[in-house]
Amino acid sequence: MHIYYLDAYLSTSFRDISTTMSGPTEVKTLLEIINSAALDALAEYDNRGERLPGINEIMLAGTSPHEADLSIKLKKMLRTLEGACGQLCATLAPPLHTIVNNYYWSCLRVAARKQIARILQDTPEGMHISDIAAKVDIQTTKLLIIMRTLAARHCFQELSQDIYTNTRISLVLLSHNNASFIDLLTQEGQKTAGNLEEYLSNPVYGPSSGPEKSLFMYGLKESGFQGNLYDWMTINPKRREIMGESMTSMNKVMGTLSILDGKSIFTVKIVLSHLLIPQRILGLPPRQYVMWAVGKAAFLGSY
Repeated sequence: MHIYYLDAYLSTSFRDISTTMSGPTEVKTLLEIINSAALDALAEYDNRGERLPGINEIMLAGTSPHEADLSIKLKKMLRTLEGACGQLCATLAPPLHTIVNNYYWSCLRVAARKQIARILQDTPEGMHISDIAAKVDIQTTKLLIIMRTLAARHCFQELSQDIYTNTRISLVLLSHNNASFIDLLTQEGQKTAGNLEEYLSNPVYGPSSGPEKSLFMYGLKESGFQGNLYDWMTINPKRREIMGESMTSMNKVMGTLSILDGKSIFTVKIVLSHLLIPQRILGLPPRQYVMWAVGKAAFLGSY
């Protein structure tokens, strides 16, 4: 069996190039990969003297990152694990289920914008959905659907019927920078992504690699706005602020690697430590440098 490791931004897909492998054989092979990658990840925590908290062990997990969270070895193991788990689910599930099962991001946006994790922060015994709904001003039944969707992905836990509390995953939403990152990805990112097919087929925008003809700007063409992402951010200061706040969280996800590959740019960590560097290297104000970096990494179409 030949397995290809395909980098796809943050996750990995597994593709078996054999045309003769049966479904049961593929499932068993993927289970072996998952088991091996999971044990390797546990060993990495042990090697660093840390115990992996369970998803619902929020007191042990805390809100500070663990040393292992920054481990390149762990990130590679998780890339393997995510890819194998994804292919396993896609192999076993009906194809239509796999295709349409992509609504999680919209629910996550609601949780981040309404600060639900913060509402539940001091209630380890949980809070009833009607009380949560009253605090965030959302109709109870609709919020219940959203919370159950998130709980199915382990972002929040349903302790008993209609009683919710935080998990290790939802604690991430307590960070203002993390919430801003999610806001950025689920607003500009998703609105932009929705135009991808039309953008690629457009005879003017599709072939262009200029910032004025980016995917993001294609979504604004009906408004008559002229310019690029940074020009748009200039007249939308609230969104510009959110983009800047997202940088810290993006760097945690991607690691302290150069975001603009091949552009002779130092890492974001170095740039944030030495604020004069962007001006001396790029000849740009710090604000534009931040927007440039995030614009590419978040696939907002500045390239």
